[in-house]
Amino acid sequence: MVLNMSISKTVEELVQEQPLLLWSIEAGVLNYSAAAEYLKPSIERRLKKKVSSESILMGLRRIHLVHAKGLNEKLRAIIKQSRYTMESGFTDIVLDYALEDVPKIARLVEKMEKGENISLIMGLMYASVVTDSPEVAKEIGKLGIGIIDIIEGLAIFRIKLPKSAVEVPGVIALFTSEFAKRGVNVIELESSYLEIGYVIKEDEIEKALDAFRSLKTK
Repeated sequence: MVLNMSISKTVEELVQEQPLLLWSIEAGVLNYSAAAEYLKPSIERRLKKKVSSESILMGLRRIHLVHAKGLNEKLRAIIKQSRYTMESGFTDIVLDYALEDVPKIARLVEKMEKGENISLIMGLMYASVVTDSPEVAKEIGKLGIGIIDIIEGLAIFRIKLPKSAVEVPGVIALFTSEFAKRGVNVIELESSYLEIGYVIKEDEIEKALDAFRSLKTK
């Protein structure tokens, strides 16, 4: 069978978007046939035609030979150099905000005393203030901003990454996937230049540690 280059290119594009596929194949979690069946609907949608599982299988094997070794080595190097920190005693205050509320929230964050932790995560409809200060919810209430929910008993599991992580795709996806496998419910996700912050329940700290250590030993 001659591999159709449009299929090969589409397989490569999808694998680049989901680098955990190659990692899973190498780790023995997923075999080539299962990966091909998983990708088949997406490939057919993109190409707007039916394709055979065999042609996808060939594309996966080709990509694995060409790309997987280098990508996996880079991911392993990043994991090896990664470090974690943990802090507990946090609360997540979920806000139903309007654009005019943003300056008020920003001023509140600036007013926080030194030593108090506070993070602001903005979405299109909702915002979250993650803090270890019990006074923040009261202050937000005074500003007239609607509070949808207050989730207490949280911890932040922060992963510090080496500088090389910026150039490697799939780093955040890899850690997040491992957290999901271990049953860690991620309440919020903070991501910055070389740091990933997982806001989780305090009683799931051990699961998060297991996830981190599991990747270290792969």
